[in-house]
Amino acid sequence: MVALVQDKPERMLAHLREVTGEESGKLLLRPEEVAHALSISRTSVYDYCAAGILPSIKLGRALRIPVGRLREWIEEHSEGGR
Repeated sequence: MVALVQDKPERMLAHLREVTGEESGKLLLRPEEVAHALSISRTSVYDYCAAGILPSIKLGRALRIPVGRLREWIEEHSEGGR
């Protein structure tokens, strides 16, 4: 997963901006939105969250990924590859 981020951090951040619609003020994303932004499967998002690889929170039974922490995670993991 880290290699994936190191190869395409700018593209992933652009996808994230597109998904969140910067002006929308969204703070949390659904796993489907994160999957689209990272170009991975929804199942992988759930697996990475369960393993603690991706930051996430549970709201009742719903899994959500904080936008700010996801941006930080992408930037943090892309710096090592440069």
